[in-house]
Amino acid sequence: MASGPADHGALADKVVHVCRRYDIACDAPRRIAVLDLALQVLGQMHFTLVDPGRTVDDFVAAVRGLVASVVLDTVRNPEWFDSDESYLDLLRRAADRTDAPGRNELSVAEFADAARWATREGAPLVREKLALEGPRFVEDNRDLADLVLQPYIFLGFVQHMLYWNNNPHDPWYWESERIVDWIADLVAEQNRR
Repeated sequence: MASGPADHGALADKVVHVCRRYDIACDAPRRIAVLDLALQVLGQMHFTLVDPGRTVDDFVAAVRGLVASVVLDTVRNPEWFDSDESYLDLLRRAADRTDAPGRNELSVAEFADAARWATREGAPLVREKLALEGPRFVEDNRDLADLVLQPYIFLGFVQHMLYWNNNPHDPWYWESERIVDWIADLVAEQNRR
């Protein structure tokens, strides 16, 4: 995913951003790397009540893809163990499917060889890398406590759903009504040109 500012073209000076306090979709604490990873994995899944087996299959496929990608990166890039990139960074990069079509896949034999290496002769190197990552993992996820202790989880979903309340008979001017008015203003301005 691109982390730079979006190019909105002709709408660049007209873009409106609305975010309520404790809305986990836009106001969540920023230093939660595992949340980013979880959202990337969830984004690869189809959720359906009609066929819950598909949801499970999609989850298994996403995790299998992550494991294969991590193995692929570590096997084909032996210098990775000496790099500053953590397993969590590697997992987050692997979960980002924006470049998925160009990925090279490991054969079953390559994967088995890599898994055998990581659990046998390479195990000390893997354990050493994991041990060094502890403090960085804590730092990369330091806002996780805020997410749990503050009412993000409890109020966030409700806040997010309230954006879409558009009852014309209530006395409040909801965000959804603001968005509709904003679009209507854009159309009116375009028609005046």
